Amino acid sequence: MSKPDRKADAPSTVEAIRMASASVIGTTTNLGYPLGSAVGAGSMMEENSDTVAMNITPLVFAIRDTLNDAEGLELLSLEWDLERRPGPGVLPEQLMVTGGISEGIGSHVVVLSWEKGVVDPFKIDNHMKSLSKKIADVESAVMNTGMSYETQGIPILRRFNDRLNRVIFVEMLDRRFQGSWDSLQVKPEHVDREAIVTMNFRDDFSHLPPGPKITDRTLLEFMLPREKDESLLQHFTHRVLTPTGLDLLAVRVPEVGRAILTELNMYAYSIEEYEIAGAVIELLTQFLGRREVSLNEATSIRQELKEFSELLTETVGAFGTIAEQHVGSGKTLSLDGHKSELLAQVDSQEGVFAGFRRSIVTALVEQMMKSFQREFYDVSELRAWRLRSATSYFILFAGRVAEYFAAEVNQYLLVTSARRAFLSALHDFQEEMKTQSSDSTDQLLFEKFYMELQSQMNAILDKESHEGLSHHRLDDLLKTINKEMVEAFGRIDMWDLIGFSDVAQIAKGAITEKYSGGPETEEINETGQALFDILEAFENLVVEIIPNVADTLLSKQLLRRIIDRMVSENTDLIKELAEFIDSGTQKSDEWKDEARAWVRAFSESIDQQTSTPERFLALLRFMHTKVDFGSTAQAIVDRLTSEANLRERAYEMIVEEWEDTCRRLEAENEPIRENNRKREELTAQAEAQYQEETAKYESDMEKYRQEAEAARMLPEEATPPVMTQPQRPKSLDVRFVEINNQYPHQEEKPLPLKPVPPPDMFHYIELRNLLTEKLQSMDEAEERMEAVFAERLQKMQSDASAASGDIILELGEELLEYLRNTRIRGLGRLIPRPTRAFLRNPKKPELIYLVTYEQTGNELSVTIGDNYLREGGGR
Repeated sequence: MSKPDRKADAPSTVEAIRMASASVIGTTTNLGYPLGSAVGAGSMMEENSDTVAMNITPLVFAIRDTLNDAEGLELLSLEWDLERRPGPGVLPEQLMVTGGISEGIGSHVVVLSWEKGVVDPFKIDNHMKSLSKKIADVESAVMNTGMSYETQGIPILRRFNDRLNRVIFVEMLDRRFQGSWDSLQVKPEHVDREAIVTMNFRDDFSHLPPGPKITDRTLLEFMLPREKDESLLQHFTHRVLTPTGLDLLAVRVPEVGRAILTELNMYAYSIEEYEIAGAVIELLTQFLGRREVSLNEATSIRQELKEFSELLTETVGAFGTIAEQHVGSGKTLSLDGHKSELLAQVDSQEGVFAGFRRSIVTALVEQMMKSFQREFYDVSELRAWRLRSATSYFILFAGRVAEYFAAEVNQYLLVTSARRAFLSALHDFQEEMKTQSSDSTDQLLFEKFYMELQSQMNAILDKESHEGLSHHRLDDLLKTINKEMVEAFGRIDMWDLIGFSDVAQIAKGAITEKYSGGPETEEINETGQALFDILEAFENLVVEIIPNVADTLLSKQLLRRIIDRMVSENTDLIKELAEFIDSGTQKSDEWKDEARAWVRAFSESIDQQTSTPERFLALLRFMHTKVDFGSTAQAIVDRLTSEANLRERAYEMIVEEWEDTCRRLEAENEPIRENNRKREELTAQAEAQYQEETAKYESDMEKYRQEAEAARMLPEEATPPVMTQPQRPKSLDVRFVEINNQYPHQEEKPLPLKPVPPPDMFHYIELRNLLTEKLQSMDEAEERMEAVFAERLQKMQSDASAASGDIILELGEELLEYLRNTRIRGLGRLIPRPTRAFLRNPKKPELIYLVTYEQTGNELSVTIGDNYLREGGGR
């Protein structure tokens, strides 16, 4: 059967453009109530209007609020070109976000346009301001009437918001927002360039739609416009300054386009196509006689699938002819009557719809009736010609499903089999490693490598699905995937996956093991808690303090105040920064200590002869460098090591001072000890001499008494002998007095106790040694893990191939979800590429910032500049 010409059945170009366009509004009322509306890009978008809008709003607010908080700037617009996968149909070419604020009402609109340049950011921004004003007026009227705001006012505001969004959508289709003088004024060649950021990126296919993922930054260059020093100084009061602001524009904006497109893609399809695909899958299971297919059967059913696809295509074509004839008949019937009439016409062509074709056409009629019932749910009877548009769309979607169904089912079988096979092989690998190593460092690195490798595997498969498979055999696909996984693994750097928090986690495990009450409890003692506190302080330093110090010291409010004082009072930049830190600003002591250290380091790094604008530029570069390189795991460990070394050295200096004091006192005590030693020696000698003299005296006295007695006994006439009475020896006390007079007793000067080291010194030293050991063990573990993974990857293909024999594939909901992701949701075939962003300074509305994005290969260059819209704006 030849396929009939379907050109007459296809929707007009205008309808195709409507399907490739969308407008999503998010509005916040004065009282904080959110309003949302989505129009375009398929029936499901409008059926889930509020959900789509509310899911996108946080993404826009995150950009808008961060930009305002960090830089004091308003978001005027963000733009992405939409790169499409080759294929039929009209798809959007551009994504834009813009918004406006009026009388406290903030509104933003996300626009998908079928053609680049259809929506000018300045024109639609002005329109959004007008829309915000209208909603503010309606809200004011609601509040003034006295009606209940929540139960009556909010529904009115929602209807009004939805009506305004539909007006925007229609006016966009009519090109009412195309082109403006402002856009011609603010071009790259007209702006003063402030900064250039160059980054590497890769397209991330782990989710559909895919999008760029920034991997690393290769260049950050700040510059000054060519102006006089007076003007250059004022330039720092309005340029983009903070690391948060720069990261927002250079990293988050390129990546948020994919997040917005993902939310749009969730509902950017027609329920008719989805239901037809579901019905066709059910028909396929009937045709094959089973709902599940093993991988071994996947190849054998390819011929059956081809036959089914041919039957489906022929039947859709034949049914389209019948349906168009019925529409042309103009009969007035109920929906059931139209169904009966269509089936009667099918029955009248029994030869055309014989065999399984009858099952197909019956299912098509049932699905078409569902579509009619949604559109004409409140109509009892209608003429057949009123069904023309719905019929045309249904046949279009049926033909589209028939066109891609066989190829997508084959792709589903291959991709799903390959994914499950590799996941099975990876899971087996994971289970093996759990039993081989209990080391916490090995386990952490394995999980990091494993998760990254699994992510890469999913991304490779999703990329194959997105671009269309070039393989028809599973083994060929497995070989290609394995080759790309090996290449992807070779590009993995461990330190891109590991932060200080990971190192701290390993350290905490070691501390818990050492200082807990035992294996039954993880409660740690006082020393362990002190170590935990230090680690957590450094984690807070990385997450909170370092980024905030840079953002605060580079804030426009502070720099504007400093510049004013420098101009009026001729003060110094360093002095002003120091005074701000010490002025009692509502910051923690840890924040102030960190800020002081930065200012001291900056002061030491600059040439005192540089001009004031050059100093501000140097400050900008210095702060960004501190944020970039001061938060890595190695940098934080180095810093903790420095803190430990400082404490250790401080204690060593105290000990050295104590030792000097002790040596001085020892020198002073030496003559004292010599004096006392001599005194003790003389005292001992005096005692010995006294004892000796006393003994001799007593002996002499005894002799003297005997001689005196003998003399007394002599006759009177005898001449008595001459006798001399012995002299009593000098008393011991007298001797002691003489010695004391010559060598008085002296007290030695006491030595001070050795200083006790502060407890935190031991804690820092222990952490220094522990973290240094862990970093070293990580380097060693990295080598082991790389070897283990490299070896396993060499046999991963064979493992996956072996695992594929047990794979059973479902021909049901899983297949339907696959089709919805790959074909039915059309936006999944797009990749958002950032092109430019416009920002506005609310203090100087005529000052516009232009951010341009240029892609070369896998390199993204971001240029930030500003200019005044009107002549004579001046700086």
